Order: sequence, then structure tokens, then C-alpha cells
Amino acid sequence: MKRLLSISLSILLISTCTNTYGQANVRKFEIDAKLGLAYAQYSLGEIYYNGKDVPKDIDEAAKWLTLAAEQGYAPAQASLGAFYYSGEGLPMDLVEAEKWFRLAAEQRQSLAQYYLGLMYYKEELGANDSVEAVKWFTLAAKQGFASAQSSLGVMQANGIGTAKNEAEAVNYYKLAAAQGDTLGQFELGYMYDTGRGISEDNTEAFKWYSLAAEKGYARAQRNLGLLYNKGEGVSQDKAKAVKWLRLAADQGHVQAQSLLGRIYVFGEGIPADIPQGLKWMRLASENGVFTAQYNLGTVYENGYGVAQNTVQAYLWFSVSAEQGYASAQHKIDELSETLSHEQLTQVQELATKCKASGYTDCDL
Repeated sequence: MKRLLSISLSILLISTCTNTYGQANVRKFEIDAKLGLAYAQYSLGEIYYNGKDVPKDIDEAAKWLTLAAEQGYAPAQASLGAFYYSGEGLPMDLVEAEKWFRLAAEQRQSLAQYYLGLMYYKEELGANDSVEAVKWFTLAAKQGFASAQSSLGVMQANGIGTAKNEAEAVNYYKLAAAQGDTLGQFELGYMYDTGRGISEDNTEAFKWYSLAAEKGYARAQRNLGLLYNKGEGVSQDKAKAVKWLRLAADQGHVQAQSLLGRIYVFGEGIPADIPQGLKWMRLASENGVFTAQYNLGTVYENGYGVAQNTVQAYLWFSVSAEQGYASAQHKIDELSETLSHEQLTQVQELATKCKASGYTDCDL
């Protein structure tokens, strides 16, 4: 499970500090940096990176951060590691990234501890070592680093690298969410939504999903759309459900695409828009969503916006059923009685082609 990584890399490479120092202080930093003072070198690197008092210059930022890091200044080491990790300002180099992250992490620099945990989790230091990832996430989380708190929560909620403890995961999600961490907000909403580690509370789920969704997080947008669609934790509002599902679908969230397609095709609470619905239904089907494949089979079986075609319907029911969807299997059993031997042979050949193409070449 890689879900904790979906937001983590949005962390700023340099401190989130947005101080404006003023030209006089910038000149002082330049003087002190040239004299070899590590704090001034780091500050100058931050100034060039953020572009607050001077034109933004990533190369200058990397230069001054390197000088400060080589003197053992932990914040500069962490930022330099992030440069190497992302390939911003310096060529991407995971070996160098680990080197600088580890040096800073050993000095209790929380950003470095977090990134070191991330590298262990992503198997960027060789084999996956979830225990080491938990170790470094924990050290950063205990210093209040929000992304580490939410990541540690995911590890605990799913028993990755540590004993499963959903209640403790909720505690870390709360800490991260309170600091505005998007992943923490989404995961806290999910725990309230599902009653994992805390009493189910759809109103709280709606609150936290909303905060994450407003920041563009697709999974929160999809789940917020579900709450509006069902009227859970908020008054039912199909138009708002479509709005949030559409935002998630536009980002490639396949489950949102599937539901959006169904709502449009069958006019569930809104005027039907079959062309729009078929667009989303097919996208989700091509991405292997078995419910979308089943619905697409229903479309062809009944001729909703397309020419009725029982063979094409059978095809989509069959690929859905192969993924374990019982309703699709029932439709196969039903339609098998209506197809000729030649048609069944045709659909078997078509299904083979469809699956080989990753569900993108599935038409007669």
C-alpha cells in the first residue's frame, strides 16, 4: 500500500518559512555567508530558493545550501537531501539524498527523518524496510512534523512495519489534520466514515473530507461526492455529488469516473446525459473497474445511447465477472441462454483480445 505517498512529496524542499528579510539583511547574510558562517549560508540558500528578497535562483540556492551542509548544519543538510531527492537544483541522486538526509536525521532534523522514512518505505534504499520507515516517521512525528504524523498513522492503521493499532492511528491523524496536513485530514475523515479506531460519525467525516477536497485531493473529492450522493453527514445533494465526483474523475480517480458515469447514464437524481456518462463509464472500464464494466454491459444490453448489442454486453459482463463481480456472473448465466454457439465463440475471442489490451480494445 502506497497511499501515504500521494501527498507527501508536496512538502517544500526548503523550510516553509516565508520571512521577508529586507535588502539590508540579505546583504548581511551575503557578507556572513562569504565569511563561512553556516547559518548565513543556509539562510541565503533559503532566500534564493523562495525568491522573496532576490530573484528566485535555484542554482544559487543549491550552492549556498551545499556550503552550509558541508559544515554540518542540519537544516541545510536536510534541504540539500531534498534537492538531490527531487532533482530540483541538482541532478537527482538517491545515494546523495540518503547521505544528506541521514546526516541531518541523526541531528534530529525532522524533515530529514521524515524523508529517510519515506525512502525506506518506497524501497529506494534497497529492499522494503517498513520497520525502519516506522522508526524514522515516529522520530519526526514526535517532533510535530505533520506529514510524518499522517504517514505514521497510515502505517499503524494498516499494520505496516508495526502492530496494527487503529486508535493510535486516529490520534496521529488528528495531530496532522490540526496542522492542515491534507493526507491527515483525508485519513481522519475516512476513519470517521468507516468507524475504524473511533466511533462512526458521518458529520465529522464530511468536515474532514471537505477540508482535503478543497485542496484538490482526489480521494477526498470522491468520498465527499459519495456523502452528498447518499445524504450521509450532509443533506443529499446530487448536483454537489456530481461536482465533487467530476473533480476527482478529472484527476483520474477511476472509482469516481465509474460512479459519475452511472449517475449520468441512468439519470440518478439529475437529468440523464448519456454521452457524458458513457465517456466516464468507458474510461473507468478501460481502467479495470468491474462495476463500470458491468454497467457498460447493461448499457449495451438495453441500448442506452448505443445500438443494442447482446454480444458486446456479454463481453463486458464477462470481464467484470472474471474480477469476481457476482452480479456480472448472473448476467452471463442469463445471456448464455440467448446466444448462439457462434456468438459465444466470438465473444470469447473478443474477451481474450480485450484483456490482452488492458481493456482498451474491446469493441466488435
